[in-house]
Amino acid sequence: MKLLCAAFLLAASAYAAPRILLGYLDNWTSSYSISDVEKGGAAKHLTHLAYAFANVHAGACRLSDPQTDSSNFAALLALRQHYPKLKILISVGGADAANTAAFAAAAKTREGRAKLAASCLHLFSSFDGIDLDWEYPAATDKSNFTALVSEFRTQLNSTGRRYLLTIAAPAGKQNYSQLELAKVAAQLDFLNLMTYNYAGNWSNRTGHAAPLSSIAATVKDYRDAGVSPAKIVLGIPFFGPGWTGVAPTNHGLFQSPSTPAGHAAFHTLHKLPGFASFNDRESGAHWIYNQRTRAFWSFDDQRTVVQKVRYLKSQGLGGAMVWSLKDDTPNASLVKAIASALK
Repeated sequence: MKLLCAAFLLAASAYAAPRILLGYLDNWTSSYSISDVEKGGAAKHLTHLAYAFANVHAGACRLSDPQTDSSNFAALLALRQHYPKLKILISVGGADAANTAAFAAAAKTREGRAKLAASCLHLFSSFDGIDLDWEYPAATDKSNFTALVSEFRTQLNSTGRRYLLTIAAPAGKQNYSQLELAKVAAQLDFLNLMTYNYAGNWSNRTGHAAPLSSIAATVKDYRDAGVSPAKIVLGIPFFGPGWTGVAPTNHGLFQSPSTPAGHAAFHTLHKLPGFASFNDRESGAHWIYNQRTRAFWSFDDQRTVVQKVRYLKSQGLGGAMVWSLKDDTPNASLVKAIASALK
């Protein structure tokens, strides 16, 4: 028991610097603005904010919504003035085929990698760093992705300013097995591990979207591949998938649904009427089920996000990342729960 306690304390103290709390903020949700980050109280708890997304087009960085982005960039700089310790990153890419193809094309050659990195640095020099969100490199892109990350690191370092470089890292083995994880991580300040979507509307039965048991297996694979735990920032989703037509056996868990119900935000899910709430302590997951309507939703609540923070601290991980800030309650209840548990 003494040895176990000593190991726990060693892991918990391995990350000496203040832990990261990064929130993604998208540029397409009109109902949640940068001012809401401050009004709801999230801003004072965040260490980093990643603005999503810029596009990759014709081998260069481009604004995805020039009018909205220009206005938001001014607001982001103002927010940073109010919170000088807050680091603002631009997230480049996202989960769409056009950006995936554009990343792959740019990364194929030395000239293409240099052009993309230079364009991003030129366009976003007022930011504190760049977050690369290539979803996802294929097997043929493995060495090209490493070289692209290295090119970004080289160009950022050449400015003489301390720019941050991060990536949005996949949680699915079919995707991270295509990356040279140790080589990539060596070039990064940290990686934002997207530890969610383990189950979703594509699944043939209901399940946990972000169970701690699956997350722990993913983290172990990254560590076994040579990634320093201090560089792993654990992703926590503020949304969850749902299904309808779910049989009441096991309160709907692991049952075959009739219809996917899409995804919904925590600020909606946590107050749905008529649902009973359940926790799977073994898997570290939460869900709700309505026996009358036979609807099922899987999502994190305050209890599971705190459980995940305790886990990341025990493993000496670098901190937590959330997708996304707009899905929290208006008073940022999940962000505040995570921030409190990180202390």
